[in-house]
Amino acid sequence: MRQTVDVVMPVPEAYSVIDPSMAMLTWPGYGRKFDLGKFAFFNRDTSNNKRIKHYFSPHSKTDIRDEFIRKVIKLASTFETVEALRPASVYSRLAGLEAFLDWADKNRYPVNLNSSYRMELLVERYFAHGISEVALGASRNNGMAQDQGSILSIFRGIFEDEQWGNRLRRLRHSKSDTQPTEVPPTTDLGVLYAACKQLFVGISNLILNPENFPHSITGPFGPDPESINVIFMADGRTSLKSNPHWNEVTGLPRTYAELRDSIGHKYKYPRETAHNIHSIHRRTQLVSSSVDHRPRRELAHTAAYCFGMILSQASGWNLQPLCDLEFDSELEGRISKAEVSRQLFRSIKFRANGNEVFIELPVSFIPLLRRFLQLRSHIVGEAKIRTLLIAQDRYLSPREITDTFQTRLFGKLATLGIELPRLFSRKLRAAKHDRLIRTESPKVTAEVMGQSLQTTLMAYSNGSAEAHREEMSAYLKGLERASTRQQAENEIATGHCGSRNSPTPISPSAPVQVACGTGVGCLFCMNFRPHADEKDIRKLLSCRKCLSLTLELSPTPTNDDGLTSLIKRIDDVLSTIENHMPSSEIERIRLDVYENGNLDPYWEGKLSQLIELGII
Repeated sequence: MRQTVDVVMPVPEAYSVIDPSMAMLTWPGYGRKFDLGKFAFFNRDTSNNKRIKHYFSPHSKTDIRDEFIRKVIKLASTFETVEALRPASVYSRLAGLEAFLDWADKNRYPVNLNSSYRMELLVERYFAHGISEVALGASRNNGMAQDQGSILSIFRGIFEDEQWGNRLRRLRHSKSDTQPTEVPPTTDLGVLYAACKQLFVGISNLILNPENFPHSITGPFGPDPESINVIFMADGRTSLKSNPHWNEVTGLPRTYAELRDSIGHKYKYPRETAHNIHSIHRRTQLVSSSVDHRPRRELAHTAAYCFGMILSQASGWNLQPLCDLEFDSELEGRISKAEVSRQLFRSIKFRANGNEVFIELPVSFIPLLRRFLQLRSHIVGEAKIRTLLIAQDRYLSPREITDTFQTRLFGKLATLGIELPRLFSRKLRAAKHDRLIRTESPKVTAEVMGQSLQTTLMAYSNGSAEAHREEMSAYLKGLERASTRQQAENEIATGHCGSRNSPTPISPSAPVQVACGTGVGCLFCMNFRPHADEKDIRKLLSCRKCLSLTLELSPTPTNDDGLTSLIKRIDDVLSTIENHMPSSEIERIRLDVYENGNLDPYWEGKLSQLIELGII
């Protein structure tokens, strides 16, 4: 196997590679490497995705391209330091050069780097080949145009001539070839956010408290978006993907008798198996008593990845800027002093690559951010990690995050038996943009998303077919819907009241005191009159969100039984309302309240008070 040496980009001015054929370009915080040294071998096969299976003929190695490789390394550093390109953009330019050199070496065309004129003729032939590939439908216009632009920028830097290649006929970027990013279904977005949030909160409780194994977490982890209970066991597995030695119902190791009954005729070595059962029980006790055991550390990093996913969904940021966010000791103070950007949103100042950046986050997300800082402090310990988000190496030690963490998260969850919609940062950004463009002007949307107005209108304003159908259905229903609101009834925080100042409990054993003006006390009153319309449904869902956050995130003891009874009462009322209006309409309002933060004004004020008082 060919030996390589990592060259960390950008390199200093005086840096020089001793053996260019071993150069492997790497970037801090960027998960991909670029094998630049392979171009020193004329006869090579790098078509396999696994680098270990790449083939290089040792007899085809030549020193002719050594100086060329050194120049490309310096040029790539210039792209990063002078032009301020992100590592992903530099990698994209080098990928265009790779496609050109692979084509030239495969067809045995001489790459004469000492002659600017001969190189221009060869590049002209490659451009003509690319134009014919696009005409035959073998390549996309914009992809080939980008590669051709990358080749020109690299050779202009090598030959130090900005006019190099101006006469060449090349492809241009075509707007008709640009496909706007498809907005994912709201159901998939809701399942992904809810599942990652439940995993983050549940695992952080296990790590920070700490709690013993087995540990149960309930969320939409199954193939259908229904909540199921998942038990995390002491061996690092879950009840969704356990082995015969563990009981998937209790999450505990099986006894000798249970194992004999479940395996039956396969039970050939009872003495050895009994010894294994004893070892498993001992291991379970060790894992439960130790706060730094391997299964706990693996789950802690899984929780950190889950937070990165929900942060990506809540902020709508591109992946690389999100990975560049830096951690500092003053972050907690800046969270407390965050400025109000929009209704129920706060603008929090972070640092990224030495610059100040602002991220707009929902108010309900701030307690999760504080909890993550506690989890991060537990995982990192005394280590110095620059980035806010963290990852793990093969030894489960913390390291800086890379842009592959979303792929790694889906892989980790798959090993635990948890399958979630595979939505990555680009589609999450499109969903955030789609929500903003419906409630704000295009100018405000562009400012929040950190992009130009032209990009907002051209690349992200297409919407989804699902949203188009819902809007048309709502419009047609609005034309024929008659008003069902009774003017004689009085509006209250959770709906309407049929007789104010006459509280009458629906049952003598009501879990809360029934009193007018208390907001939630009306839920158990005989005079409570919820309407089957959007306004009252939004009130009920807003009330439920405030109660759920208080129950889940309160750092102080709360009346769990009373809050649970109130939430159950709201769910019962909403189930009754579903008999009088489509469930899709209720689901739309639910997503608008829980994901977009568009609460009823009364409960919006209550939520702000709870956060300012530190209750959640």
